[in-house]
Amino acid sequence: MPCYNQANYLMDTLNSIYRQTYSNWECIIVNDGSEDETHLIAEEYVQKDSRFRYVYQDNKGLPGARNTGLLLATGEFVFSLDSDDMIEPSYIEEILSIFAIQPTVKIVYTQLRFFGAWEGVWDSPTYKYDDFIWYNVLPPCAVYRRTDFLRVGGYNEWMKKGLEDWDFWLKILTPQDIVWRIDKPLYLYRKRSTNEISLLEIAQKNKREVMAMLYANHQAIYEKYRQDIIYFHSYIQDNTQYKIEVSRIKEELECCKASKAYRLGKFLLYPFAWLKRKLK
Repeated sequence: MPCYNQANYLMDTLNSIYRQTYSNWECIIVNDGSEDETHLIAEEYVQKDSRFRYVYQDNKGLPGARNTGLLLATGEFVFSLDSDDMIEPSYIEEILSIFAIQPTVKIVYTQLRFFGAWEGVWDSPTYKYDDFIWYNVLPPCAVYRRTDFLRVGGYNEWMKKGLEDWDFWLKILTPQDIVWRIDKPLYLYRKRSTNEISLLEIAQKNKREVMAMLYANHQAIYEKYRQDIIYFHSYIQDNTQYKIEVSRIKEELECCKASKAYRLGKFLLYPFAWLKRKLK
């Protein structure tokens, strides 16, 4: 679990691990140079349960923090959980049951449920490799074998501005590999308030730059239709920025309508509006 200045959410995340119905787990908390109280919360859980481990490092960015924790891990199956997200109590148990009955499966993931500033279930498309190279449908906390992590050398630590998880999945997957989705929203993704910037939003702002790095890292995959995919993601980014701006304007309008000044002005102007309608 990589942590960087998210102490206000960390306890919720650690509690979601502590409540797992599957008990044979370890959680490695990687403090990536935080300047808040991350260390105090982490050390509290280490004292409470020996399955929690804590390590501090100077800031290396999200992929570097993930690599640190996964190199220290001892389990056969691993996943990375961001320190502001959560998992349902049956998350680990249900995922490992798939690996037990389907030993050839490469990755197992679940549906995603948003919580926080707004809520809802993201019914992500079913994984298909030919579609996956166009857009990522796998959440960062999907579960896989640690041997695959070691085989490909972990996460690319140059991809600090986003899409490091998609880049990693592209390294460990081939068109023949089986990826399994559990059709339950067992992964809980925190949607923050409008005045907080999420890692996903950071990735969106740097989309063209990080997509160029992704293409460069996987030239053999993208060589045939690189220009088509570049155009596709440019369109998606422009459309996403438009939607974000519209959403921001709507929120400001609702705040304005909720203000005392607006309500008072509407009350005072009501007789004039009524008279105007009568004179039509």
